[in-house]
Amino acid sequence: MFGKRLLGVLLVFVLLATGFSGNVSASGGGGCGCLPVVDHGVFLNNTTDDNTLLVWVDSGDIFFTSSYNDYYNYLPYGVHTIRVEAERIVQIKVSTTKIYSHPTVLDTDQDGLNDLEEANVYHSNPTKPDTDGDGLLDSTEVDGITRWVVDHDTKGYLFMVEQPDSWSFQFSYQTDPILADTDFDGQPDNRDPVPLDFDMDGDGYINNKNLVDPNSDYYTLHINVALSRSVSVVLYKNSNGDYINDDDIDGDGVPNTNDEDVDGDGMSNTYEDNYGVPNEGWQNTYVYNARYAIIVGGGGLLGDEGNYRAFWLDALETYKALVDDHNFLEEDVYLLYSPVKIGDHLEDHSNGDSRIDGWPSWGLDESKVSGSKPGLEDTFKIVGEKIGLNDLIIFTVATHGGMNGVLRLVGYGGLNISDPEQHPYLGALLSYRSIFKGNWQGVGFNERFGGGKNNEETYFTRHYAIAIIAIGACYSGKGIPDMAGENRIIITSSDGTKSYTYSGDPPNEHIAFFQEINGQGFNVKLHQATVSIAEIYESAYYACRYGEKKSTPLLEDTEEDIHIDESGDGTNVDVYGHTLSYVKKFGATQQGYDGWLSYHTYI
Repeated sequence: MFGKRLLGVLLVFVLLATGFSGNVSASGGGGCGCLPVVDHGVFLNNTTDDNTLLVWVDSGDIFFTSSYNDYYNYLPYGVHTIRVEAERIVQIKVSTTKIYSHPTVLDTDQDGLNDLEEANVYHSNPTKPDTDGDGLLDSTEVDGITRWVVDHDTKGYLFMVEQPDSWSFQFSYQTDPILADTDFDGQPDNRDPVPLDFDMDGDGYINNKNLVDPNSDYYTLHINVALSRSVSVVLYKNSNGDYINDDDIDGDGVPNTNDEDVDGDGMSNTYEDNYGVPNEGWQNTYVYNARYAIIVGGGGLLGDEGNYRAFWLDALETYKALVDDHNFLEEDVYLLYSPVKIGDHLEDHSNGDSRIDGWPSWGLDESKVSGSKPGLEDTFKIVGEKIGLNDLIIFTVATHGGMNGVLRLVGYGGLNISDPEQHPYLGALLSYRSIFKGNWQGVGFNERFGGGKNNEETYFTRHYAIAIIAIGACYSGKGIPDMAGENRIIITSSDGTKSYTYSGDPPNEHIAFFQEINGQGFNVKLHQATVSIAEIYESAYYACRYGEKKSTPLLEDTEEDIHIDESGDGTNVDVYGHTLSYVKKFGATQQGYDGWLSYHTYI
C-alpha cells in the first residue's frame, strides 16, 4: 500500500510540473482584470489569449463571481471550459473527458485512500468518501470494520455492532467500499452483525469452499454472488486457485475437527446436517444462522379484565421453549407484554421481569412512555435491521381478534394514563393489514423484513431465511392474505369465521391453540428440542379440534378450523385436510405446496 500511495504523490507532482495549478488570480486577455472566484473547484490555467479558462469541478454545485456578475450553474465532476468576455462569464462548455480526482490533491475526498488506490485498486469513487453509501468511509471498509462477539457457550455467539462493556472475541472484516452489502445477505455492511457470511471470523479463509460449489449440499447462492461481485474482498487460495478452508471457522481456538458447533450459532453440526440444507432445511453447518423471535402476550388498557392472563402465560411458555429448549439467545427473543387485571388485582410484570422487552403498542408517542421500552413497530425495526438471508424469524401473538381482521395489540405498557382522554387510541384494535403492510403510525412487518408488499403494492426483497408466524386469536384466519409472503409459514388458531376456545377456566389459564388441558398445543410440542413446524402444527390442530376445552365467556364450545398457509398465495384453506396424512403423501414431497416448508423447517 505504501508503494501505491507514493505513486499517487508522483502523479500529482507531474501534474504540477506540466502547468496545472490551484486557484489563480492574474490578469488575462480580453481586458479581464481578475479571474472569477469559484467554489467547489480549482482553475487549471490563467486566462489565455482567447479568454478561456479551464476549471476542475469537485462537486455538482459551482458558483462563480466576478466584478460585474454572479453566475451559478450545476456541473458534473470533471474539467470544463469557461469563456470570459469583459469580465463576464458568457459560456461554459461541458467537457466530454472527465477527471474524477483533484489534480493537486492526493486524496480528493479525504477518506483516507489516495485517488490512485481508489481508481486502480478498489474501483471506488475518489470524490466520494463513502462510495457505496453504506455509512462507512471507503478507508474504514478497506482497513476493516470491527464486531464484538459475546460467547454464550452452548447458545452460541452474539455479534455486537456497538462495543459492549465486555466481550469474548473481536473480529475485523475487510468489506468492499463499492458494495453496500458485501455479502449480499440483505443488510448493509454498517449494521450487519456478520458482514462476511463466508468468513465469519474475518481471517481471510473461507468458512468452507462447499459454500460456492453448486454441486454441494451446502452451496449458498447469495455467497456465490457476493464473491463474484466483490473487488476488494480477498480470500486465501491454493496454487490451483481454489479457496482454502478455515480450520477454525468461529475463531474460538478449537479446531473444526473437535468443535461440535463449528459456526458458533448454538445449533450443533449434527443437528444442522440432519435438519438443515442437506435435507432441504434452512440452517447451514458452515454459516452462522441467527434465530430471532418476537412474542406478543396480550393487549388492552390498564384495568381491562378482558386482557386475559392466558395471553401472558402462553407468551411466556413460547419464550421458555425457545430459550430453554432450542438454545435461542435471550438477547434475540423479544417478549412484549401488557399488564393483566384479575378481579381487583393488577398483575404487572413489566418493571420486574428482565425477560420483558416492551409492550404490544403501535405508534405511541415515545415521550409519554415510561422507561422508553419499545413497542411492536419499534421491535420490528430493531430486528429488521439485524436479520439476514441466513436467519430465522418467529412472530407469535396471543390476544383478542375480531371477525373484521383485527388484533387487539395496543397495550398499557407503562404509559401515564392519569387522563385517559389524552390517549383515545389506547385499547384500539389494529388490523393485520396495518401490522404487516404498515399504516400512517408505523412501518409494517413486510417492509422491515422483506418478502411481502406494503399498501402501495411495493414489494420488498426478502432478507430472512424462513419466517414462522403463529397467531392465537379469534378469527385469525382472516389475516392470512395480509400475512402471506415469501418463505413464510403462517399458522392461525381459527379461520376467519370462528373464535377460539380456552384450556381450563377462562380467562386465567391458556388458549387451547397454545396449550390444551390434555397435553396438546403449539407450545406443548415446541418444548421438544427436535421438532418440525409440521409436528407443532399437528399438535395445535388436535388441541383446537379435538382436545378437552372450555368455551369462551360469550360463545358455546366450538371446533375451530386451524389454518396454515405456506405457499405465499394467502389462501384461507385448511390445506392439511384435518390430518397430516395428506401432507405426508402430497405436500411434503412437492416443494412450493402448503405443507412442504413446515415439514422441512426445524428451529
